[in-house]
Parts: sequence; C-alpha cells; structure tokens
Amino acid sequence: MATIKTIQTNFTSGVLDPKAAVREDVVFFYNGLEDGINLLIGPLGGVRRRPALKHVQRLAPPLSAISLSGATVTAPQGGTPANAIDGNTATLLTTVNNLAATNPFVILHIDMAAPTAVIAVDVTDYLLSTGVLEGELRLQYSTDNANWTNFGAALNADATKRSRRMRSATPVTARYWRFVRIGATNLAATVSVADVKFWAAAAGLSNGKLTPFANLTEDAYMTVASDHNLDVLNGMERTASCALQHTSAQVPVMNYAQSLDTLLLFHKDVRPPRIFRQGADDQFDYRPAPFENIPQYDYGAGTGGADEVQRINTDGSVGSSSTFTLLLEGERTGSITGASDQAVVAASIQTALRALPNTSATGITVTSVTGGFDVTFGGDDGKYPWPLLSISVLAGTDVMDVSRITKGAYPGEDIMSDARGWPRCGCFYQSRLHLGGIRSLPNALLSSVVEEEYNFDILLDDATAALLTRARADQIAAIYQIYGGRHLSLFANDGEFYVPQEPISAESVLKKTTATGIKEGLRVYEVDGALIFVQGVRDDVADREIGTSLREFLFIDTEQSYGAGNLSKLAGHLIRNPVSAALRKAVSTDEADILTLINEDGSMTAYTTLRNDSVNAFVLQQTRDGDRILDAAVDKKRRVYFIVERMIGGQPQRFVEMWDDKLLLDGGGRVTITAETHVATAGQSVFTWTFDNPAEAEAIGIRLNGGRLGASDFVTDLGTKTVTLSETVADSVQAGDIVRLAHMKKTVDGLEYLEGETLQTFVDGTQNVDVTVEDGAFTLPEYADAEIQYGFDYYVYGSMMPYRVPDQPTLSGEKVRVCRAVLSLFETGDIEIRANGGPWRKVPLLQLDSDVLDRSTMELLYTGEKVLSGLMGYAVGGKFEFRQG
Repeated sequence: MATIKTIQTNFTSGVLDPKAAVREDVVFFYNGLEDGINLLIGPLGGVRRRPALKHVQRLAPPLSAISLSGATVTAPQGGTPANAIDGNTATLLTTVNNLAATNPFVILHIDMAAPTAVIAVDVTDYLLSTGVLEGELRLQYSTDNANWTNFGAALNADATKRSRRMRSATPVTARYWRFVRIGATNLAATVSVADVKFWAAAAGLSNGKLTPFANLTEDAYMTVASDHNLDVLNGMERTASCALQHTSAQVPVMNYAQSLDTLLLFHKDVRPPRIFRQGADDQFDYRPAPFENIPQYDYGAGTGGADEVQRINTDGSVGSSSTFTLLLEGERTGSITGASDQAVVAASIQTALRALPNTSATGITVTSVTGGFDVTFGGDDGKYPWPLLSISVLAGTDVMDVSRITKGAYPGEDIMSDARGWPRCGCFYQSRLHLGGIRSLPNALLSSVVEEEYNFDILLDDATAALLTRARADQIAAIYQIYGGRHLSLFANDGEFYVPQEPISAESVLKKTTATGIKEGLRVYEVDGALIFVQGVRDDVADREIGTSLREFLFIDTEQSYGAGNLSKLAGHLIRNPVSAALRKAVSTDEADILTLINEDGSMTAYTTLRNDSVNAFVLQQTRDGDRILDAAVDKKRRVYFIVERMIGGQPQRFVEMWDDKLLLDGGGRVTITAETHVATAGQSVFTWTFDNPAEAEAIGIRLNGGRLGASDFVTDLGTKTVTLSETVADSVQAGDIVRLAHMKKTVDGLEYLEGETLQTFVDGTQNVDVTVEDGAFTLPEYADAEIQYGFDYYVYGSMMPYRVPDQPTLSGEKVRVCRAVLSLFETGDIEIRANGGPWRKVPLLQLDSDVLDRSTMELLYTGEKVLSGLMGYAVGGKFEFRQG
C-alpha cells in the first residue's frame, strides 16, 4: 500500500549545487531548490519574481579626440587663442576686453574647415577675473556661422576654476563652434579658459563601470564610466558628464572612494581624478586629485634625494686662540684650531669630519661664508638625513651654533606617479584618506595627514602626520580593496589584513589574519556585521584572476581575530567568475539584503542573506537569451542599476538599465497615460478635462468606478474639452462615483534603440499583442487608457529538490508521485506548475469579488492558498516545478 508523506519547503536555502542532492541529512536540503532562475528569496521564506530591467540610456560609445590642427581659431575679445587648444592647462586664453554688457560676448571661435561630427566637448579651467555669472556662458555650434544652437547646458562662472563636459546623446555635425556669453549682466571682468577639446564617437562598444555617488541623503547619483567619459545619472535622467583619462580597457577594474561632495576614481595606471559636485545636479567638476607632499621612495633608479647642508654659525672670525670639536651621530672629531684665514679653518673642519669613522674620505666639503661655515654632505655621504652637528668649544671665547640649510633626503622619487603608477584603491576613514595597491609598490598603505585628505607629508613631527606602512606576506601582497568598518581592513591578492589599533597612528601595525585573497576590481560589502568579498585565485595558464567563491570576513570575538568562511559552498556552481558585485540593502521588512554577482558569462547570481534567520540563498538571474548583464551598482536610494549588452538588429548594443518592481518586461519601459479623476454628483452627465487635447476625439477614454465605457456610452467635444455621458449611463451615476478621463495612447515613440526588435506588450495591466519597432515607434491595435508596458519577456522558473522525508529511509533513486500540492501565494498572477514530469498546467486564480468584469490581470493578483489535487504520474524524486513567462 502506498505511503503518503507531507513535506514543507520555504526556499530559504536557494538553489543548491547538484552535488548537494545526496545531503538529505541536513536541514538546508529541505528548504532548497534544485534549480531556479529569475527568483528572489524573501526574508521569511518564499520566492518572488525579480524586478524587470527598465531602459535608462545607451552606454556612451568609445571616444576619439578631434584634431584642431587644420582649424582656424580666433579670440574676438582678445587673448591668445592658441592657448585654448594646446592641451596645456597652464596656459590660458584670457580676454583683453571686459564682459561689460556685450551680448553676445564671443570668447573663442573655431572654424573646423569642414563639417565635423562631435559628440562631446570639454571646457577646462574657465573662470572670471571677478564677479559671478549665472547661466550665461554657452557652447554653441553652427552650420553657417550665422545661426547658432546651444550644445549642452548653460554654465555658471566665478573666480574659481571650473571644468565641464558637454555631451550629446548622438553626434552633432557642424563646422563652426564658439564659447560665448549670452546675456547682459554688466561685469568689469575678463574671461579665461585653459583648454577646449572636441571628441568624436569611435566605432565599436565601450566597457562600462557603475559607481554610486551620494552628496547628501536626498542627493543620490549613479555615475557611468566608459571610454574617456563619465555620465552622472539622477534616477532616469543624465544630469552631467565629466571627462576621464581612463580607456575602455581600464574601466572594468576601476575602483573608487567617496565622501560628501567628492568622488575619487582609482586605477593603477591613471592618476586619480576628483569628481566634485559644485552646486546643482548639472554642476560636476573634474580635475586630477590635488595630492601634495607625496613621499619619496627609492625604486633603485638612483634619482631624487637631497644632500644635507648645515651651517656652523659664528660671532666673527674663529681665531688661532680658539679650539673646538664637532660631534656627528655619536662620533667626535679631534681638536680643530682656528686661524686668521677662515679658509684655513674651513679646511681644518673638512679634514676633521672626513676622518670620522662614520663618514667617507671625500664626501664632505666645507666652505667659508659670511658669518660661519657651510658643511655640505655630498658624494658617498650625500642623500642622507644627517642629524645636526654638535659643537664643543675647548678654548677661546667664540660663540658657535649649528643650523640646517637643506635637509638631506634619501635617493628616491614620488612613491606614486605616471612613471611608477597610482593606487588601485582608497578609503576615507578616521579623517584620513588611505590609499593602497600602488602599481610599483603594491603592498604599500599610504594614509594622509589627519583632516588633510590630499596631504601625504610623512615628515611632520606630530601625531597628525601622514603614514606609510607595508602589508607584509609570504609573497608580495597587492592591496585591491580598503574598507573602514570595525577596523581598517585591507584585502589583497593573497590575504586579508587589518589594523587592530584605533585610532590609526604611527604605532599602528598591519596584521595578516587570513590567506584567502580577493579578486581585483570587486568591492567589499558589509552585511550583518561581516565583510563580504569574492575570493580571487590566480590562473597562471590563462594569466588572469578567477573568482571562485563568496567569502565573509568576520571578527571572531573568542579568538580576537578574523576568519574568512565560505558562504557559497552549497551553490558553488552559481559562482561563475564574477566580474562585478553590488549590494542592495533591504528596502522594506518584506525583503532581505541582496548581493548581486555579475558573472563572466553574462548571467547574474543573486545572494540573499539573513545570518540570524538562517537565510543563505543563491539564485541565478538572466535576461533575454543572447543578452548579457555586464555590471551592477546600487545608489544611496537603493536603486539598482545595470549595464546590459543586448543584441539589437543582430548587432550588440550596450545600455544602462535599472530594476523596476512595477515593470514586467526587460529592456523597455512603460508609458503612463495622462488622466484626470472626478468625483461625480448623482446623475452628472458632463465632465471636463484640462490636459492637452488629442488629435482625435476617439483618444479620449472614460472609466466609471474602474469599468471602461464603450464608444457608444459618451460623446466627446474637443472644442469645449468635455465628454457627455449617454442618458442611460448618466442615470446610473451615483453621488461619489469616480469618473476618470484619459488621453489614451496607442503609439509609443522614441524607441530608436530598439529598432527592428519584436517586443511584448502589456496594456492596462493585461498582456497584449507583440509589436515590432519601426522608425523608432510601434502602434497598438487599440488604445490604452492607463498604461503601456513594452520590452522583452524573461523566464521565471523554480524546481524543488527531490522528494525526501526527514529522519526516514532515503528515497534516492525511487519513483515517487507528488499527488497534492498546496501553494501559498501572495499577489500572484499567471503561474504554471508541472508535477512528476507531466505536462505544464495553469493554476486557476480567477477572482469574482467585484462588479467590474473588465479588470486587468494586475488588478486580479491572487493572495491565499491554492490546493492542487489529483496530480498524476511518477518520477524519480517526485519532481515539482513552477514557472512564469
């Protein structure tokens, strides 16, 4: 006789590695999925469909600098025009004439000799000699040198240097360009500009990198780096662009540190730029980070350094009656006797110092100067910070002391430079800027002066001085990430370090605690008190690093040290060499923290975790077949952005997209229909709208208490902007009824980026016909009066683990029938299930709880339990699956 057993699962273990099928002895087996795609795990269990990917903008193309060698450049208001196009920010074009009230006031005029396609223009270090201009500086272009069109937004100016990039979504072709003041503010001020540079769109696709930027809690931006470009997004809108030195190849491993209004970007081969918000959303300045007092380091090239020069000060000539000795680093000279000829005395001092056991026989030279003697430590005694000489007068009345003219310095050069490389990473922590991973000294940690983030003076003689320490390991560690949390923690290629002493000071030491190693280019995130990172392992055959597992760097109080546990050991098959990672903190009590890992193959793995509630779930995410997810990041408002490569018209194109919980389709968007709502009086028949008229009367739609009226139920008058209900309908109107007037649409345009693609649509919440984009638009067969969604469908699927009963003999290899299933659903639409390998069947979710019969699918979402009985068939393990899409 068959035995009936009941099990319950909540999916909090996520998708398990196929090898876990034999681990029915542990609890995670019964809460796991055998397979799943595009599902997110809830903090209380259960799964939901991931948000769809909404189109934001096309990723900027690679950029190519436009040569102005054949252009005619003039400065109509005076100045040296060549200074504005020489690429040297130290030379300025400064107008001879004051702005006064001249309108237009042309600062720079460029004739390119022929029409040229331009996609971006940089205006670097422009400023006024005095005063302020608000929105009067413009970059303009013309095809005839007579009629001018603005390129980019208006610029503000004052006596502070500013740099701005103007970028168009598509290239503009023009021959003439000018930098000009348009306005009448009367200022007795000249205008200066250091450089103006033009860029063209190059062939091919650029890599992209997303980086969040938050000035204040309410000001959250996402920056999008690409070849020589950085776009600034506020939600769906691009508000600014900045120039970058980074090439497309360098962008993927670019790192960052951000604090208040400043964003620093790091790459070992590029001097870090400082992106700085100077005011409104469109006012982002960019320039090299202003590092100063960079420490010197001897890389073995024998360059740099300084010879010590000290002066022995006297109160007059050192006569023959005087005798004295000198003390240098604990070694004392023999007696030195004065003379009437001070050159003779200088020679005697030189001989005495050269005879010391701690000096060479030829390095020190002494010369007589007014008021004393200069001692120069050169040759073999040079390039060393000697202590001050000490004088002991044995005879005579001369008064002598010693002062330093030049402090000696070891041979060396700037520890970071274009020649020696720049930091890979950085972190603002405890009022210092900490830098690490310098290309030529990769295990160095360089910490700035306290409260002076760009000052790296390690020679200051107080507790605020900059610090230079090394991460020591069996092999030379390359620091890839720095994180300021419970401690200042460093993540290197072959291990993890932290600074146990707080605050950071000269006495602080780096302590190596684990030997895991992080993959370069991937960030560290704090979740539930642990630092989460992707382990990197060097593949010497392929000459690259491979991301192999997800680890947590967690402080163990009982051991007073850190461990690095493997979080992904149950789902290792979903860690597919991640190339990017981003953390979205929970946005409500119905969600958990979600870490997105972007895999090398273009898929994404979503990791949901709540350590204290035993939620540790990995699920694979994908978009349309053939398309790839390339990068992800989360802004301060917890909006999740992605860079996605899609095949459009048979060619790869790259876009910025973002998660949207209200969207059902990837790669597209939604159009919300303009509408107005009225509260009716009893029997009211005439209603008026205030929105713009449509081209045709049939584009006006009416809903009465949610139900859509037919064309015969009302008459539209575009002239008076009114609709009049039929007598029958008007008689049914009760006081308080809701009447909604809509400017309906059936054509969606502005879709040139989807040209030639076939899209799915949802109209007013219900799946509609497929459409093809032609000339950047599509037209539906009927009007929509609430919303149009369009894009690509994506598959949602889950499969339960093989049927097992806890604490019972194994059913491995046995055929089992799942005969009954109880689904606990929350706001669920169309869903299909399959049991025991049989056919797919729709789950009936029809609800008849309203008099309105034409409600949309989205209005009919089901919440409650659904019992499915009489499931037939047998399958090894008793397979049970569900899907959408």
